[in-house]
Amino acid sequence: MNTYMKTVAFLVLGYLTILAIDFSFCNGSHVNALCLESEKRALLIFKQALKDPSERLSSWEVEHDCCNYWAGVVCDNTTGHVLELKLRNQSPGDAGSEYENSTLGGEINPSLLSLKQLRYMDLSRNDFGGMPIPSFIGSLASLEYLNLSDARFGGMIPSQLGNVSTLRFLSLGGNYELDVKGGGLQWLPLLPHLEHLDLSSVDLTKAPDWLQVINKLPSLVELHLVDCGLDHIPPLPSVNFTSLVVLDLSSNFFGPVMPRWIFSLSNLISLDLASCALVGIPEGLRNLTSLVTLDVSYNLFKSLPASLFTMSSLVRLNLGNAFEGPFPVVLIPNMTSLRYLDLSNDDQSYIVLNGSIPSWLYSFSHLEYLDMSHNELKGGISHEIGNLTSLVTLDLSHNELEGELPNTIGNLASVVTLDLSFNKLGGRLPNSIGNLCNLSFIDLSNNKIGGELFKSSSKCSSYALETLSLQENQLSGEIPDEIGQFENGCEGLADFTHDCEASADFTHDCEASADFRGKVLLERSFHLKSPTLTAISLISAIQNLLLMLPTSFAAG
Repeated sequence: MNTYMKTVAFLVLGYLTILAIDFSFCNGSHVNALCLESEKRALLIFKQALKDPSERLSSWEVEHDCCNYWAGVVCDNTTGHVLELKLRNQSPGDAGSEYENSTLGGEINPSLLSLKQLRYMDLSRNDFGGMPIPSFIGSLASLEYLNLSDARFGGMIPSQLGNVSTLRFLSLGGNYELDVKGGGLQWLPLLPHLEHLDLSSVDLTKAPDWLQVINKLPSLVELHLVDCGLDHIPPLPSVNFTSLVVLDLSSNFFGPVMPRWIFSLSNLISLDLASCALVGIPEGLRNLTSLVTLDVSYNLFKSLPASLFTMSSLVRLNLGNAFEGPFPVVLIPNMTSLRYLDLSNDDQSYIVLNGSIPSWLYSFSHLEYLDMSHNELKGGISHEIGNLTSLVTLDLSHNELEGELPNTIGNLASVVTLDLSFNKLGGRLPNSIGNLCNLSFIDLSNNKIGGELFKSSSKCSSYALETLSLQENQLSGEIPDEIGQFENGCEGLADFTHDCEASADFTHDCEASADFRGKVLLERSFHLKSPTLTAISLISAIQNLLLMLPTSFAAG
């Protein structure tokens, strides 16, 4: 077939395809099915029993179709049956009154039983005032996903939940008022398909057989039992939930040793044993050859076994506040997958790390997150820091590091967060620091850094900088215009306390005095008009010497 015939055939095929698409549209096959009247009425009754101060369910109006217009309702496109109720409170948990006002509360009406095909229900992060979990939920026979976490349910967990044999996901975590005494958790083995179980913050000391019961869930993939008051983890002669991939037992004080049955979970990918009062890491941990994430922070290890650092599959390792003394001499040469390493010590009740930054650390060119803050690290930062070219976050703050910042720090092209504050770093800022184009947050405050401020020729066409903190240093020079134009966030005039006694605004350079050597006291941050900088803290009671404020410094 010649080229012309191929072209004609292609055009004809395209035309027929368009006709087919147009025909399907004309027949309405692209339109979602309308919801069933019986289910619509059930949802309206359910809404009527709820407290909704922020009117999150304002779209639930009788004149609107519940499948196509109601927030949080998902239907089957063919049958119109309601399949999902997604009513999780999406406001940030630290938003104060905004979070509280956006929570749903009140009663959960059994009218939901009319939703015969309901498979997914999420009422998490709301506030039901300590009311019991409705037992009628056990009659929602099609339910596969149930999330009631952090919603202030209380009282006994209804054993009727065991009737929902289709459940694959069950989260009751964060409801610290729930009770398991009496019948305990005997209903759990009736959920043979359960893959995800979260009972965090539920006091399991009242259910002494909790482990034996959970061991009867052969399909379990994720188990979260954070802060369940477990001061003892019993042994298991035989482990049945060997499909487990994620295990979180953090914030339970069952130490001093890890339960040995954990080492039988060969499929485990994530293990969190933070804050468990452990004093040692058994050699058996090396049996977990699939482990990707390990968090053993906030424990009391005297030493770390060499086998820990032969786990080549580890991507995230958190040892923060976990062990004392110098770094192990033999460490990490085989941990080629490691991307996240936390060795911080932000809780001063733990003994800090000391000594210098080990040389082996600089060989981790794939490391993306490194936190060694709040320790007693001494010595300098090697020029080999420039080898860590994949770093996104570097935090060495609150140590005793000294010397100059190496010029190779400009090699960290991917770094977004850089915190070297509260050390004894001196010398001048290297010119190369101006080449860190992706920086969003930089804190070099409370050091002894001198010289002129950012006197460098940057290779960056633009910056993503949002926070810049350089106070408590010995900097001089002009704040460069390139940083951006700032408005005074102090709601008033800056106080020039040395040669420039009179108050001055930022519309001129302190009476155009190029030889100004005074201190400027700024106790609040500045806020950027454009493009991205939202906070700048350059100067405080321990002097930075500024030759000139830039003309771009404009009063707010």
